[in-house]
Amino acid sequence: MLSGFIQRTMRMSHIYQPVMLMELLNRGGSASRREIAAALLDRDESQLEYDEHVTTNMVGKVLT
Repeated sequence: MLSGFIQRTMRMSHIYQPVMLMELLNRGGSASRREIAAALLDRDESQLEYDEHVTTNMVGKVLT
């Protein structure tokens, strides 16, 4: 059932579904919203790029 969903139904427009499934599987089938959110944040390259931009252009300029 899960493999059928992954192969035929799941959309790969973003990382949300695969990351959530990996987190649930790695945690024995149960994870809190916060744990899943942290896993998403950890793997979201676009968020990392945005944070790098903020660090360089906003925070970095003020502190240097």
